[in-house]
Amino acid sequence: MIKFPPYETDKNGLNKKIQCHVLPDELMRKYHFTDLSGSRWYYTKNIRLPLRHYGTCISFNLLIDKDGSAWRIDVLDEYFLQPYDYQSMIDGVEEPNEMPMIVFKGVEKIMADLASKGIISGHEYGEYI
Repeated sequence: MIKFPPYETDKNGLNKKIQCHVLPDELMRKYHFTDLSGSRWYYTKNIRLPLRHYGTCISFNLLIDKDGSAWRIDVLDEYFLQPYDYQSMIDGVEEPNEMPMIVFKGVEKIMADLASKGIISGHEYGEYI
């Protein structure tokens, strides 16, 4: 069972402990961020799902203002065009369904990768995002 410890959220409903950092442009591009909007960096990555979940597409999305003043993380169900709140589906549940657990592990893997690159800090595995 996963039980998220107490946490405070920012205006976007994200854990206040998490911080995002803007790196030099060449590194942001190297790490697959785009800046087509001009004022923001955007990163998206699909969460790998087993074939038995064919027809489902869940994505991790990170948007950071180029000056670093604001950012947000969204986990989206691309087929239903809405947020996929996997955290509420597993928080305190004795035996959570397979799908939100797969997404949880996928998001944590992405967060660890972004942290290793210096883009995200303050997040610890298993804490609310």
